[in-house]
Amino acid sequence: MAEGGLIIGLCFPQQQDALTSATVTFVEDFCEQGRNAIVVNLSEADGLTLLSRHLQSGAVDFCYGVQGIGSNLKVGDVNLWTASRTPFVGVHFDHPCHNPLNHFSESAFVGNLYYFDSFRAARQNYIGGPQLSGTIAPDFFKRMPGITPETGADVAKRPIKFLYVKSGTDIRRVTDDVNNIHESVRDAIWQQIDYARQHPNIELCDLVAQVFQDVGYDRTVYDRQFWGIVQIMDLYIRARRSVDFVEWLKGQEGAVIVGDGWDFIDRTNARAVFRPTLPIEEAYALFADTQFICNTNPHGADIIHERVVKGLLNGCAVLTDTNSWWDARYSDLQALKRFDWSAGWQDRVQAHINEAAFSPELCRQALERAWRDFTSRKSYGAIAAFAQQVRQRAVSGT
Repeated sequence: MAEGGLIIGLCFPQQQDALTSATVTFVEDFCEQGRNAIVVNLSEADGLTLLSRHLQSGAVDFCYGVQGIGSNLKVGDVNLWTASRTPFVGVHFDHPCHNPLNHFSESAFVGNLYYFDSFRAARQNYIGGPQLSGTIAPDFFKRMPGITPETGADVAKRPIKFLYVKSGTDIRRVTDDVNNIHESVRDAIWQQIDYARQHPNIELCDLVAQVFQDVGYDRTVYDRQFWGIVQIMDLYIRARRSVDFVEWLKGQEGAVIVGDGWDFIDRTNARAVFRPTLPIEEAYALFADTQFICNTNPHGADIIHERVVKGLLNGCAVLTDTNSWWDARYSDLQALKRFDWSAGWQDRVQAHINEAAFSPELCRQALERAWRDFTSRKSYGAIAAFAQQVRQRAVSGT
């Protein structure tokens, strides 16, 4: 199919429908750019049938899946994208440890694009293979209707002082996951976790690879165990950060925590309001009523979480743990209140809150920077161009 044909986004709904929401957003933006794009839900009874019908029509330019959903579909024993000679692009927001199989395919018609270079590097260094891989900028956000630099004067009057949209994970469960790692490496992994918590920019794969090397394990032989341990470390650090933050946030007047899974938190004398999980778009609609958007990041040097971006685009101040990407580019922006996890972090967060000034100038600076960096939406053209590179490479066999 020549460039300019139908674009299909594949999805499989999950908790909060975040991946489905992203897939739909991509389709909407492709359509706004004059492309013909649709979503195919693989969980529906006729999803695969509909996909097959479109592929057989010869009208499909390329398909994509957020987090690589659909990359390993097959027709019999043959990869679907090889069989149909159709480019497939995995568009990745998450670390390869959470589904390594979606980052590798024997099909030359499958390629991977990453929003964070650290994730692409982890894939290249620890998965490898001949697949075409690249990076694109996370510039797909839309400007919030009704939010302008002049609205900054009203931010301090918004009814929600602190908003944290995050499902809870019982720290006891993820602690058990670490303790259940084979005793030959368990203590060393705990040491690496402690190190990673103090060094947010280091790659977790490197830490696990060092442990395997020290004990004489061939990582290629124990590949499944390697990725399992990286995933456990990543999930533990995410959970530890979010639990520590909620333990502080629950004592703050005017705080709202949106997400299931926080039942294990002792709410005695808590001031925060806990709300159940909302569909992701309903949760994000609360941002325009919020003064401080709160965020804790997954581990990584260049993670750009949408909570932070949407907070800035809604004219909010943002409380977030930081990494080298934010430090290098946003250290001068007053609306972004960054902190690290070293001792005394709560005092630093409190100092940030005390110094907040919701002035039109603060809002203007935050909005203009966020507009510049995150709303150009050039990455949609980059995805389409990358799909053509995948096609040309697959067809030429180079």
